[in-house]
Amino acid sequence: MNRLIIYMFTFLIAVLLNVYSHGDEGNYGNGYQKGYQKGYQFQEDGGIEPIPPVPPIPPIPVIGESGYDDGYRRGVIEGHENRDD
Repeated sequence: MNRLIIYMFTFLIAVLLNVYSHGDEGNYGNGYQKGYQKGYQFQEDGGIEPIPPVPPIPPIPVIGESGYDDGYRRGVIEGHENRDD
C-alpha cells in the first residue's frame, strides 16, 4: 500500500512539473504566431493588407521573455521584418 502511494505521489509531481514547465512556452508560441501574422499584415500607408503566411515555428524565448505578450511583441517585429515589400 505504501508503495502505491509513493508511485501515485511521484506521478502527480511529474505531471505538475510537466504542465508548469510547458505552460509558458505554449502562451509564448501562441503570442508569437499571432504577432507574426499581425506584423506581416501591418500597412504603414493604409493599403490593402496582404494575406499572412503560415508563421514559422516560434523561436526559443530569450532570457526575460516568457508570456504571451513577449511572444506577440517578438512576432510582430519579425513578421514586419520578413515582409517582401
